[in-house]
Amino acid sequence: MNSKEAILHKIRSSLKAPSNDTIREASVAARLADHPTGVIPARGQLPPEERLALFVSMAEKYSATTERIETLDALPAAVSDYLKRRNLPATIRIGADPRLAAAPWSSEATLEIRHGASDGHDLATVSHAFGAFAETGTLALLSGPDNPVT
Repeated sequence: MNSKEAILHKIRSSLKAPSNDTIREASVAARLADHPTGVIPARGQLPPEERLALFVSMAEKYSATTERIETLDALPAAVSDYLKRRNLPATIRIGADPRLAAAPWSSEATLEIRHGASDGHDLATVSHAFGAFAETGTLALLSGPDNPVT
């Protein structure tokens, strides 16, 4: 037994943890399957449309802009219109996220699409949000090769 195994053995012994990994794995699986739920604030329990309205309200309170589109096909035009309204160059950066790649970007002939991580000079990017927090108007972005958030 090496020193690491000796230390772990001592910890397991003091915790009276079973030495059989099968028993511990079953215990962990049971805990994950029947985990306790955390406190969910009342605003987090609103019906979906009300949660969305709360998210929009909170995001716009902190100077974000929002726009709802009916289908992914409308995304390129919405992005192009956003850039025009703010007098920004018709250039965006996106990753290889399959959801964004499926949008018909070529339908906006004047929109230049750049791919991959930013070099720090991009004025506009389009990323996929993993989730949103209605209570604060915050987006959760997962950064990776398919969804650079630089």
